[in-house]
Amino acid sequence: MSQPPDHAQQQPPPGPAYGYPGPPLPPAPPLAPAPPAPARARGPLYAAIAACVASAVIAGTVGYATGSTNSRSSTTVSASPETTPAPAITPVSTAAATYSAAPTPPAPATTTAPTPTPTPTSPPCTDFAELTDREFKLLGKDPGAHFGKCYRVYGYVTQADSATGTGSFRANACGEKHQPKYGYIADCDTNSIFTDISANGASGIKDIVDGDAFEADVMVGKPFTYTTTLGGQMTAPTFAVLRIKQYATTK
Repeated sequence: MSQPPDHAQQQPPPGPAYGYPGPPLPPAPPLAPAPPAPARARGPLYAAIAACVASAVIAGTVGYATGSTNSRSSTTVSASPETTPAPAITPVSTAAATYSAAPTPPAPATTTAPTPTPTPTSPPCTDFAELTDREFKLLGKDPGAHFGKCYRVYGYVTQADSATGTGSFRANACGEKHQPKYGYIADCDTNSIFTDISANGASGIKDIVDGDAFEADVMVGKPFTYTTTLGGQMTAPTFAVLRIKQYATTK
């Protein structure tokens, strides 16, 4: 016969199906930590992003500054010394003004004849040809054609003063000897300049004064042009005096 079950030997399996929880379950093993993600190269990426941001900021700043400057320049004139040139300052001369005194009106009665340089200084001739009044007038028109020739001439002194000096004078000359009448010699009317070229005034020209009528042995020089006291130009034949003597006076 069958034996009844041995309740002492057979134990019901634990668990909730049999009305009690049974023994505690062992704790779950801890989860293993996830392996770290591989490191990424972030440096170049960040640098590129920073460069882009910086470029955008700079572009915005420049655009704002340019727009602001254009706006201001269209409505407001800048007083900055860099954009507005300083006005040019013309220096005022502080030098004292120079005033010329009014020229003294020349005396109309006197003609100043500068002393011409006698040429030549060593006359080679010892013979002095005689001339008629007409021949002398022709000489006076073209004295250059007679340069260096020697003649005996006559005349009367019209100016012998400090302006002409002691070695020269101005005279009205002619080719023939005439006596003065009414204070002058009518036929002697060629304005001429006589200059001493002798050594130490041996010609006798120092003894000739204004108004003297004279006879002179001369050599023809070059024509001389000078300015009169009235401002005009005068050209006269010149004669180098080798010998001269007075024979009358017009005074």
